[in-house]
Amino acid sequence: QESSAHMILMTAYLYSWMKTSLPLLSHECKFIMHGTIGYLLNIYVAEVFGEDEGKYRYQKQYDTVIELEKQGMTAPLVTFFPEYYETFTLMYGQYMSCKATVIFHLIESNIGGRESMRAAIKQII
Repeated sequence: QESSAHMILMTAYLYSWMKTSLPLLSHECKFIMHGTIGYLLNIYVAEVFGEDEGKYRYQKQYDTVIELEKQGMTAPLVTFFPEYYETFTLMYGQYMSCKATVIFHLIESNIGGRESMRAAIKQII
């Protein structure tokens, strides 16, 4: 079982590292940042705590996206409207983070697995 303090520290470390690598210029960059960090955290959990724990973490994120979408939560993945740039309520933040991570995992399965995804993330950063 993952330690919450341990994961909070790892999350903070990844966000600080990512913000220096990818300046947030728009809503789209936030989506990429949350997706990359969520994806890397899931890989970390799978490596450190076991593959089952990594799958469980991903399933919780997937279930969160489904539940929030049932409640009417949606967000554009790409937008040209500045009013969306700073829309970041607690629920919206959770939705964006989980949705971005789920999409990054879907991309991984479509481009050929974890190694191909790591190469793609290196190109982003």
